[in-house]
Order: sequence, then structure tokens, then C-alpha cells
Amino acid sequence: MSVRVCLVAAAATLALTACGPGGDGSKSGIEIPAGVAADCGDAEPEILEFTVTERAPVAGYPAIEFKVDTEDADKDLHWYQLRVWFDDEIDGVVSTDGYYYEQAQTNVDIPCNTPRVTLRMGVAIAGRLEQDEEYEFGAIVYDDMLNPSNGGEPVVQVFTTPTE
Repeated sequence: MSVRVCLVAAAATLALTACGPGGDGSKSGIEIPAGVAADCGDAEPEILEFTVTERAPVAGYPAIEFKVDTEDADKDLHWYQLRVWFDDEIDGVVSTDGYYYEQAQTNVDIPCNTPRVTLRMGVAIAGRLEQDEEYEFGAIVYDDMLNPSNGGEPVVQVFTTPTE
């Protein structure tokens, strides 16, 4: 049996959830709100571009922003969940068994009409992430049918976290 532990923090325009390992892979704990899932098809989303950049400090902490350009052939990105895992072993691979940040959002009330979205998520450099450290960040986007982007393999970006 696995236990999901999450820490939720909000400050200014930054909202994030940091969750512990789910124990059963990358879909652990995803709950789609009632009435969101639509029968648009079964195409997986595709991450076209994933970037990590420094952003303005939040509540006194340096911060970074994940930007993920995503498209989906069956246009069911009217609801999505973005998860970003991280590790400090720079090898081109990020495991989906570790800690991650997540954000879920409903974009529009019209299902099967959202083929492409740009997702942004800000994260304060506090807690599990250290300042001035090099990390690999791996992103997966799930659509309203829980289809994972890019075959369920995280798209990886290397970034050194900012300091104060």
C-alpha cells in the first residue's frame, strides 16, 4: 500500500503542490473532476517544448517557472494535469517514482476543442530544491482521459536553480 503525501503552498501568484512518491508510477493519485472527461478520442498529448527559467522571487524565495507547450490531436486539453519530477543526477533520465510538482486546470468548458495549450507553473526554491544546484526536471502532461504525453516518458530539461 502506498501513501501519497502532499504539501501545498501559495504566495502571491505562485501556487504549487509538492507531492511525495506515489509508489505505483506516474499516474498515482490523479483524480479527474466529475463531468470533465469527454469522449474526444485516445490520442496522447505531445510536449512540443519544455523550458525552465528563473522568475521573480516569491515571498522572499528565488523561484523558477516551467513552461510547457503541448498539443493533442484529439483536442482534449480542455482539462490537463502537469507533473514535473526532478533529480540531481544529470543523465538525461528523470524517474517518475520520486517527488514532483503538479498543477491541474480546466481551460475551457467546451470539450474536444482545445488542441494546443501553453502551461506555466511557478515553483519557489525552498523545501526539496536547493539554491544554486543543477537539477534535471522531467515533465509529463495528462489529458482528460489520463493519456500521458510522449508515451509516458518525461521530457527532460537541465537547469541550475537561482540564488537569492
